[in-house]
Amino acid sequence: MRDSMTFFQSYYKALKSLPPGNEREELVFALLDYMFSDVEPTDLNNWQQAIFEACRANIEISISNVEHGKQGGRPRKQNPPLSISETPLSEIKNPPFEESETGVLKIKKHKTRQDKTRLDEDKTRLDKEKARFDDPEIQSAWADFVEMRKAKGKKMTAHAEDLMERKLRKMAEDMFGNVNVSTAVEILNQSTRNAWTDIYELKKPDTKRNILDEIKNA
Repeated sequence: MRDSMTFFQSYYKALKSLPPGNEREELVFALLDYMFSDVEPTDLNNWQQAIFEACRANIEISISNVEHGKQGGRPRKQNPPLSISETPLSEIKNPPFEESETGVLKIKKHKTRQDKTRLDEDKTRLDKEKARFDDPEIQSAWADFVEMRKAKGKKMTAHAEDLMERKLRKMAEDMFGNVNVSTAVEILNQSTRNAWTDIYELKKPDTKRNILDEIKNA
């Protein structure tokens, strides 16, 4: 015997339309017996049987829902389980970079934020080196000076290079406030030749000594 069943409003309306009395009561119990105990009515008259048959389809649907544990109504939508991505969200929004063989930065997956920060700093340093001087002669002399320091284990940080650049520009500045190319190149070459880790003013020629040398050689 079932514990519960759905009693539709259509049953109520059909039974209410009948005149009160034993026949209506018999039909009510016939419907309830079929709902809870699967007892098929055998002694209903024609109009009772007609109302019973009209209710049978809904009763059988209700029985099926109860037996399958359903509450009736529209079935609920099942939400798919959430999947966890192998790639952290922070790296999806902010993909890290790596430097290719050609020196061009490209996106690479599955790098940590620390790697990204380091590569960003390297990119900034490379950009500063490329844009440090416009003249190719100064650029070449600067690269030789930087390489010499690296060979001595005195590699400069980006900030140290900024300070060194400012110092060089001031030393090689002409009367119009521009960098004298030959002076800047010679200052850098002087330090590179002597393996100096710093740059210094060029020594001024001894004019008196030069004049005496010319007189002696005359």
